[in-house]
Parts: sequence; structure tokens; C-alpha cells
Amino acid sequence: MSVYSMTAFAYRQLPLEQGMLSCQIRAVNHRFLELGVKLPESLQLIEGDIRGLLRQTLARGKVDCTLRWEEGQNKLPHLNTALVEQLLKFSNTIDNMARHSAPVDAISLLAFPGVLTQNERAAADQIKSQTMQLLQDTLKDFLQSREKEGASLGSLIEEKLIRINESLQLINQQIPLLQSDLNQRIHQRCAELGQENIDPIRMHQEIVFWLHRMDVREELDRLQTHLDELQRTLAEGGPIGRRLDFLTQELQREANTLTSKALTASLSHQCIEMKILIEQIREQIQNIE
Repeated sequence: MSVYSMTAFAYRQLPLEQGMLSCQIRAVNHRFLELGVKLPESLQLIEGDIRGLLRQTLARGKVDCTLRWEEGQNKLPHLNTALVEQLLKFSNTIDNMARHSAPVDAISLLAFPGVLTQNERAAADQIKSQTMQLLQDTLKDFLQSREKEGASLGSLIEEKLIRINESLQLINQQIPLLQSDLNQRIHQRCAELGQENIDPIRMHQEIVFWLHRMDVREELDRLQTHLDELQRTLAEGGPIGRRLDFLTQELQREANTLTSKALTASLSHQCIEMKILIEQIREQIQNIE
């Protein structure tokens, strides 16, 4: 499966005999799926279908979907005869109640809200199927945009993972030197303790403490495990953003522990480079679905 970005945009228009139908979908980063759907009044009845299709297709992101319907310019307005008849009845009732009421003229009736309409309900019934098809086509463009951006993000992350692996290899190559330095420091510390007439139990405790304090192999093994899992998850694809974010947090935690044990300049430099790369990866992952 592919890796998808949460940031994308798609827009389509569909010219129809009755007018122009358009669909726009845009999305930005978000922890969960948050849908915002804007529809003309004539299409409100299919909002549930639209939201259902969006939920089936998308997993994360703040998604705004806007559908617009514009009547054709040559479309004649529709006269709401039922409303006109009701207004005339009201006018006759008022005439019977007030002897000097002004007569109602046609222009006044035409100006009353709702007398002249574009017959949007009839148009909506005719374009419901076209609306869903347009939404599906726009979603297809939207997903292609997400996939393209996701592929770019995946490549950037892969490059940084390679550099982290290189840092791990360099650190592993330095382990014999680190062990030699560890032995030297332990002997120096033991000599200092010996001058203070410390008992053997205290001496043993100090040795164990420094061995644990300076041994980095456990952190290196966990870092490698998390890196392998991160690469496997990237290759798996799909809605993997949350899992990638969790794995980078684990990488950061192990890198911090490794840095605290870096008692040589070379190891400290490699740890700092690794932490910078992990933070850059985490920033990119925030864009992944």
C-alpha cells in the first residue's frame, strides 16, 4: 500500500443542462478525521451519503468538502402559484376587515420572498446521482494528490533512516574503544576509592554502577529494533501516521538515553546528529495519514 499525506486539494466541475455543479475538497493535518461539509440548500438531503463516502475513503485529517450548484443563466424563474393564491386570500381577508386598504398589485406579489424561485428542489432531484459521481471523481483526484505528496514524504523519511543507520554503525564500530575507555575510567575510580579505604562491597557497587552507566549496547539494540519496525511500517503503507509517530517517540527516548551515556566526544557527536534526524522525521510524520 501507499503512504498518504494528510494535506491535499482537489477541485472539479460538472456542467449540466440545468446549471453548473462543482466540488472542492481540501485537507490539512489533524489527529483524527474531522469532516466539514458545505452544501447548497437543495442538496442538504444527501449530506449523510456524502459524509458516509468521505468516512469510508479517509482515515485522518481536517477535511473540508464544498459542493456548489449554480443555475443556468438562461433558466427562467418558477412562479410559486400556491403561494400567490394564499397571498391573494390573505389580501381579500384584509380587504373585508379594513374598508380602505390599498389594492394588491402584481409587482408587489412578485417581490414577496418565495414567489419567484429557481425550482431548486426539482433540480436537486435530477442531479443527486451526478452529485455523488462528481464527489467520487473529486475524491479520486484528492487521493492521487495525497499519494503523490505521501510518496515524497516517504522518500525523505527513508533518506533520514539511512543516515541514522549509518550513525548506529559508526557507534557500533566504536564499542571496543568505548569499552577500553570504560575500563580505564573504572580503574581510575577504583584507585580513587581505594585511597579512601572503601570496603570491597562498596568497590563492587561502584564497578557495577559504572558498567551500567557507560554500556550502550542495550540502547543500540533497541534503536535498531525501532528503526527496523519503522522501515517495515513505511513499506506496509496505508493509514500509518499514528504508528510512525509512536515509533519516533521511542527512537527519541532511546537516543536521549544514549546521549546521556556519551562520555566521548565522538559518541556525543553521533548522538546529537541522530537526535536531529529523528526530530526531522517526526516533523515529516505529522503530515502522514
